[in-house]
This record gives sequence, structure tokens and C-alpha cells, in this order.
Amino acid sequence: MRKGRVISFKSCNKIIEFIFKNRFLVVVSVFFVVGFILSVVFCGKYDTVNDWGITLLESFIKNRTDSTFLKIAINSFFGSMLFIMLCFASGTSVLGLVFVPLCVAARGFIYGTVASVLYSEHLLKGIAFHTVLILPSAIIFMLSFLFAANESINFSLMITRLTLPQTMPMNLSLSFKNYCVKYLIACIIVVFSASVDALLCGNFLKVFSL
Repeated sequence: MRKGRVISFKSCNKIIEFIFKNRFLVVVSVFFVVGFILSVVFCGKYDTVNDWGITLLESFIKNRTDSTFLKIAINSFFGSMLFIMLCFASGTSVLGLVFVPLCVAARGFIYGTVASVLYSEHLLKGIAFHTVLILPSAIIFMLSFLFAANESINFSLMITRLTLPQTMPMNLSLSFKNYCVKYLIACIIVVFSASVDALLCGNFLKVFSL
């Protein structure tokens, strides 16, 4: 009797069901990946993009060199909250369906540009710098950002449906309260991300200096 692994149709159905239920989360995740990949391609082809990545990296290091934990955390928090608030505002209009994915792609482009500069210009030191000082807080932030972006698209879609003549009138008050609560959760995660950023950079920036 041949031994082998059987892929169940039920397992495939569960995966498809998960993707369908979280389709907007999948969409914004794809936009982030696309933005990241485009930045890598453009960094290799265009000096302007590469120079911009160098500027971003220099700014990252400058804002964290010889700074206190609190100062680094505040700078990191407000830098991240800019994108969170852009998504929040976009989600309250029909434009959110277009602007939110583009905002996520822009963040992916920024991360990819900095990573490309680190890997191409600094090789192993750049990889270590990125892995220890940037990646942990970036992963935490992106979890909150993708969560927030998903909520923005859902709320924007709800508003868009109300503009259609066939849609029955509804009270958005409760939905908006839930929207704000979910964004509050996202903000708390951003605080945690900024704290991790401050902790790592405050203690290891000199160790992994470029």
C-alpha cells in the first residue's frame, strides 16, 4: 500500500473560506507586498529612488543616535501614526476603497527602499542592522496597519453602498463607534511597536552601527 499525503477538499475549502471572509485583508497585504517588490526593483534601476532610501536611512539613524528611550518612542510613534490616521480618515469616505490600498503600498515601498539600501550598500552589516533594529518593530506595526486598513476598507464600502439608490437607509452611529474602537486597538499596537523600536535602537544602535 502506497503511503502518501492526501490533500483534503475540506482543507482547501477552509482556506478558500478564510480568504473570502478576509478578502480585504488579503487585498491590502498584496498591495504591501507589491509596494515592497516595486521599491526593490526601482532601487536597482533608478538612482533617485536609491538616494531617497539613503536619506530615509540616515534620518532613521540620526533620530535615534544618542536619544533617550522616550524620545525615540515618540518619534517612532508619530511617524507610524501618520499612516494610521491617513487610513482612518480615508475609511470615512468612498475614496477609502482606492486610497487605503495605495497608502499600504506606499508603506511597503518605504520599507522596501530602506531594506534595499541596507542590503546593497552595507551587505552583511546591513542585513544585521535591518534584522535587529528595523524588522521587529516593523512587523508589529504592519500587523496593526493591515488590521486598520482592513477596517477602513470595510467601513468605506459600507458608506459607498449607502450612496446607491437601492440601499435602505441605515444608522452609521454604532458602526462608526466600532470603527473607532478598532482603531484604538490599532493605536495601542503602534505604541507597543514604538516601544520595541526604542528599546532595540536605544540599546543596540551602536553595536550594529554602519
